[in-house]
Amino acid sequence: MPGIWFREGDLKNLGHCNNIIIEMKDYLIVVDANFPSGARATLADIKVLSSKPVKYVFDTHHHGDHLYGNMVWTQQGAVTMAFVGVAEELKRYEPKRWQDTAKERKDVADMKVAYEAARMGDRQQLHDLLFRHVPRPDEVDQRPTIGCHDQHEMPSGTRAAL
Repeated sequence: MPGIWFREGDLKNLGHCNNIIIEMKDYLIVVDANFPSGARATLADIKVLSSKPVKYVFDTHHHGDHLYGNMVWTQQGAVTMAFVGVAEELKRYEPKRWQDTAKERKDVADMKVAYEAARMGDRQQLHDLLFRHVPRPDEVDQRPTIGCHDQHEMPSGTRAAL
């Protein structure tokens, strides 16, 4: 489908998740931030696909391979988002998961500001670094479908916060 790309991650060797890049009229949306190294690789691939900026990154769930790269995207000017349930899961499992992952992954440990927040146990600071904006329920589009600028519809029942 024109304007929607699937980027296969390298889960086995690098721990990178898959990404979806959605082209809108003036910007791009990336689904899942990835680990920091995966975010940088995705960003490089996007530059080959389009000159449009990434405006939003939507994290599907709370695992590190889907959101620890959020800071890479926010440094590029993107707004990171997720459903409220993702933020609730982060509060439940972080900063311990970040601390454990930083011991095993240099790309996570190199995100020093977040690592320091995690090391010090500052959950709120880590949350604020990972998510520039988590939509409130009243900000979430409740229509059953959303469409790309060229009117390709998402599957029925899809809900997005854009």
